[in-house]
This record gives sequence, structure tokens and C-alpha cells, in this order.
Amino acid sequence: ENPASQSLRLPAIFPLVVYQGEEHWTASTEFLDLLNVPAPALASMRPYLPSFRLALEQLALTPDADIPGDGLGRLALLFLKSYRDDDIHLLFRKHEDNLRVLLQDAKSGLRWLSWLVHYVMLVNPKVEMADIVDALAPLGTRAQETAVTLGERLREEGREAGRAEGERSML
Repeated sequence: ENPASQSLRLPAIFPLVVYQGEEHWTASTEFLDLLNVPAPALASMRPYLPSFRLALEQLALTPDADIPGDGLGRLALLFLKSYRDDDIHLLFRKHEDNLRVLLQDAKSGLRWLSWLVHYVMLVNPKVEMADIVDALAPLGTRAQETAVTLGERLREEGREAGRAEGERSML
């Protein structure tokens, strides 16, 4: 095959929907079925539209043990699934072994932990940073300090946003 034509090839695309709803997914997994195209136009456009099936992972309906993947990818899916959990201690305790493995990566483990904590804070307003810090105690002080640092950063971003909003309202 011509090397020049190799550089023009696109990478593979894997269309995956990670669905977190408590109810069953009811929409089609066929991409064409999801398009809002009038039937007369669809007939003439069909040869030019991508046609593929979406892979679907329904997290709420999948037992934790059956969540696919390993490492950070699996841990991210488990946290996505558990975003409604009000008991933050239980959430971190359930996934403590996976979190310990994550933290063994000295270079990026704490950064990924910070990402997971940030996600929990964004999607579950009932969770307080103090509860997260307490729930991270079994993982050690570095994990707790990471959460505290994130909390301070989020608080400062909130202050800055509040100041900016106040300045705009004064104009």
C-alpha cells in the first residue's frame, strides 16, 4: 500500500454511550434512527450519512462486579454509576481497593483521585468536602491533602466568579 495514502487514513472510532439513568435506555442504538431528518430528505441523504450502531453501557443496571475494564477506566465507570450515593464514606469504602491501586501510580495517582473527588463534588451537591476528607482517611494523608487542596481551589474559583458577577451587576 502506498505510504502516502496511509497518512490519509482516519483512526478507528468506537461509538460508546455510557448511560447513567435509573430507567432502561429506550432510544434506538442505531445512529440513523437518532437523526432528526424528514423522511423524504432521509431517502436521498442516506448514502451520505454515517450508519452505525452505538455500543451501550447501562451503568445503573449493571452490577459493580460486571462493570467492564480495569484500573482508572473501571474506577471512573464505578464513580459515574454511584454519583447519586449520599453516603460518601460507603462510596469510597466500596472502591477502596481500586483507589489504592490508583494511588500506587506516584506520577498521576493523586491527580486522578482529585479528578474523581471533583466529579463527586460537581454532581452531588449534598456531599461536603469535610465528608470526603474523612472518607479518604483510610487512603492516607496524601489522599486527604489532595481533597483539601481541591476544595480550596474550588472555593477560590467560586469567590472569583462571585466577584466577577458582582462587578458585572454594578455596571
